[in-house]
Amino acid sequence: MQRKITSEVLETPTPSITHPKRVDRKVGAQLVTQHYFSISPRTLECWPLPWQLINGRAQVETSKLFDEAQRRVDAAPCIMGGK
Repeated sequence: MQRKITSEVLETPTPSITHPKRVDRKVGAQLVTQHYFSISPRTLECWPLPWQLINGRAQVETSKLFDEAQRRVDAAPCIMGGK
């Protein structure tokens, strides 16, 4: 069975009504896991993102979070499998 990849699957998610403008590390990790790849909130601490402390919580704009996740996907090497 072959799967057909459509351009809809490959489009970069953009912040919209379904995504808040700013997210904390926990929600950010959930969004990146949902749209790109698995990640933990602790990993986001190391990403070069502009965090803002709002009410004692570090928050980042969702668009900047998605930009960094897309940059990491684009920079990932392509590996050939098989024998």
